[in-house]
Amino acid sequence: MSHFCYDIIYLLGENNILGMGGLTSLESRKQVNEEYASNVPMTFRPVYESAIKNSSNKESARIKVENYKNNIILFAGCEDKLWPSDTMAEQIKNKKPKNTDLCLYPDVGHVIGGLAEYDNLKMGGDVEASQKAKKDSDEKLYKALKSWHKKIWIFK
Repeated sequence: MSHFCYDIIYLLGENNILGMGGLTSLESRKQVNEEYASNVPMTFRPVYESAIKNSSNKESARIKVENYKNNIILFAGCEDKLWPSDTMAEQIKNKKPKNTDLCLYPDVGHVIGGLAEYDNLKMGGDVEASQKAKKDSDEKLYKALKSWHKKIWIFK
C-alpha cells in the first residue's frame, strides 16, 4: 500500500506535491506513511483535484472523447474519496453530449455497490445508497447494452 501512495506522490512531482496542503515532498511522504502506519483511512481526491487545478497542460493531457463515435454510459459516485470521478464524468459528458449518458449517485463513493472504506482507503459514500446505486446502474447498463446491440449475453 505505501508503495502505491509514494507512486502517486512521485507522479505529482518530486518537489511540488500539489494537493497535500502545501507540504514539501519529504513532509508529504512522511504524512502519507504516518497515516498508513496509524491506520487512518486515507483519501487521495484532494491530491488529484489539486494536480488537475494546477496542471499547465490540461488540454493536451485530456483524452479527446468528442472524437469517439460510439455510445458512452458513465456511472459515478458524488462522494468518491479516491478521485473526482463525478467531476471527470461531467467533463466527458460536456465534451461529448451526444450519445453519452451520465448517471451520478449523490451518496455513493468510489465503488458502486461496495464498501465506504477498504484496506485503509476511504472510498466514500453510504453503503446502503451504494447498494441501491449498484442495482440501478446494472439495470441502466443492461438496458443500454440491449438498445446498442442486436444480441448480448448477460450473466447474473
